[in-house]
Amino acid sequence: MKRIAFSINHFLDKDKFSCLDINGFHLCEEDMNRLEQFLDILSQTAIPVYRGDKRVYKLYHEKDLYSLAKKIFVIGEKGDAFIDRALSEYCIINEKLFVRLFQDIKRALRSNSIGDFPDYPGNSSFVQFFSTKDKYALWEQVMDCTEQEQSEVSNYYISFLHTLGKYVLKKNSNRLSTSLDYRISREFSDKGIVFLAWIAQITPGYGDQIVDEENETIKRLKLPYWEKSIHPEQKEVCIKYGLLPQYIWGILSTKTNEIIVNPALFTSGSIKEHIDNGFDIDQRSFNYTLRDTEYKRFFYSVNNKYKWLAPVED
Repeated sequence: MKRIAFSINHFLDKDKFSCLDINGFHLCEEDMNRLEQFLDILSQTAIPVYRGDKRVYKLYHEKDLYSLAKKIFVIGEKGDAFIDRALSEYCIINEKLFVRLFQDIKRALRSNSIGDFPDYPGNSSFVQFFSTKDKYALWEQVMDCTEQEQSEVSNYYISFLHTLGKYVLKKNSNRLSTSLDYRISREFSDKGIVFLAWIAQITPGYGDQIVDEENETIKRLKLPYWEKSIHPEQKEVCIKYGLLPQYIWGILSTKTNEIIVNPALFTSGSIKEHIDNGFDIDQRSFNYTLRDTEYKRFFYSVNNKYKWLAPVED
């Protein structure tokens, strides 16, 4: 996965940004030094990603930045499918999922949903596969694959559909769009906030990047793949299920240029451990906090495998 040049000073420039704690106070010199060290190591050992979101205050039932931050640093952010109490078909890996994926991609091709995207010759086999085969074609090619391979294949095609836009998946998407470029995410925020997060190198499958990225599993299984970026200018990375609070180091208000830093950064433990394994988050208030949002479901990670759970109890 390609990185975008990451400048520590970009976020620590006091003329542009104010780095604040969870209560709105400016970080002390000691905490600023730790933040600087964190960003320095992060830029070298992980993949910084950003997400601009203009609807967060409504989604989290909050009106001020500090109350919003407190919720985000406990529950993170999730894909649209988590707002619906019904279980998304895109979360269960079986024959039905692959048939659905085939039909959705075929429908997108027929409706010319990708008609305005770059006409790249390498995509002809992709178009031919989903235009001429029957709806079981994708399943027949993966039915004898391992569970891990089926997961990777479904990740790829779900992320492809998500990248096409909400007019394909609508509210069924269990992905979040992020960007490798902070400036692009800021444009999407529309005076909302930008999530400042990262993808740890030891977390396989967390970021599914279609942008200029060859998926080796898809190629090895001789499955059709989209060879050229759909939205190259967005430098998009699709995040499976959502952003865990363990991997969000801060949120930025694009209206006030205030950065609220995740307090977990200043807890015990080495910076490298935080980056590799995520922050140690106190989530004893998780259920209570989640109920006071629009979310109806949640997920968690065990050994870097993501689990989709039952609806949150009222």
